[in-house]
Amino acid sequence: MTKLPAGALKRHSHRDERRALMLRHIEQSDIWADDAQRAQAVFIGNSVIRRADDDFLNRHPADTLAAHVAQALASVRHMPSGVVRVGCSIPVKESHGYELPMAVLETCMTDQPFVVDTIKLVLRRLGVRILGTLNMILPVLRDEEGTLLDLGQDIEGGRNESFTCHLLSLPSTQPRCDEIRHLVKEHLERAQRVVRDFRPMRKLARDVSATLTYAVEAMPKKAHELAEVASFCDWIIEDHFVFM
Repeated sequence: MTKLPAGALKRHSHRDERRALMLRHIEQSDIWADDAQRAQAVFIGNSVIRRADDDFLNRHPADTLAAHVAQALASVRHMPSGVVRVGCSIPVKESHGYELPMAVLETCMTDQPFVVDTIKLVLRRLGVRILGTLNMILPVLRDEEGTLLDLGQDIEGGRNESFTCHLLSLPSTQPRCDEIRHLVKEHLERAQRVVRDFRPMRKLARDVSATLTYAVEAMPKKAHELAEVASFCDWIIEDHFVFM
């Protein structure tokens, strides 16, 4: 068995201690209204510790994570189905309950492909430097109006929601938070439409192929052309084309 160098062991130990400290701050915080809210916050805290990259965890002060989680929870308490929630700001204690020397971009929406890739593409085009990344997929239960009822691993009848948080460099974001928020929301809503329409478009291509295949026998004079188009439909369905 290969042993880690002493320096690597020390870094791993420091990282584990820091993560335990962040979670302890969440568990022991007095900002939670009741035990149910505390349990939700602890569940999110555990997810943050597992899913955030090291840059995110190293840059985020341990003693402000509880307030950050509380503010994030409050921002998604009510989310009607299909809504894409995007926030971008520089946290200050008076309005957010915590402070960070960087901008924070947060998103919440029903989970689907292309969420993180879309966000990073927008930020890259804007020349915004990412200092740390968090991407979580959490089981969430909401009522018909979109009010949060519960979240956690064992809930029934819920849906998976994507929660992301990107820590952004101040020099590359000031004073562009509104622009960043608007463009990220616009592109995520576009990605949402693409994913929503993917299956109907794929089904339509299958239906066209089946119709043309049937027509080959019914229209022998055009059999070659019809078979060629049907074959093309089959080809694009077999992952040779992205329906967008």
